[in-house]
Amino acid sequence: MAVGKVLRKEVNHRAAVSVNLHRMNDYLCLYFPEKSTLEVFDPENDCDVGDVVLIRKLPELRNNIETHKIERIIHKVGAIIDPMTGFRVEADEYLPGCELDPAAREELKKEVSKREYVPKYSYEVDLNSYKWESRNLTRTDND
Repeated sequence: MAVGKVLRKEVNHRAAVSVNLHRMNDYLCLYFPEKSTLEVFDPENDCDVGDVVLIRKLPELRNNIETHKIERIIHKVGAIIDPMTGFRVEADEYLPGCELDPAAREELKKEVSKREYVPKYSYEVDLNSYKWESRNLTRTDND
């Protein structure tokens, strides 16, 4: 079994899938990445270019070309889901049928704003949490 990305579909029920393999170098005792393009049998003919798929090796060659078979589609291209709401989105808009009512939207904004902390500057430091004694700088935990 391997995970790969569909590169092209030129024939029905067949896809070219790019798979990242790791080959062992016996001399260095290290694995090195290696890309391989496989011709894969697509039984349902429902994958598109760009999909991430799980493939399994066939027991025997099919049509003298296809060595593997698509088990399932792991990630459809273009199916982006907002992690906070679980709705499908396109750019910064929800797709039709996935609308949030205004009350739920405001509640979600409040919940997210509680967890957000954005300092005014990236180098901002709370000086009250440090104390200076002679030449040593020690931090005191006021939490």
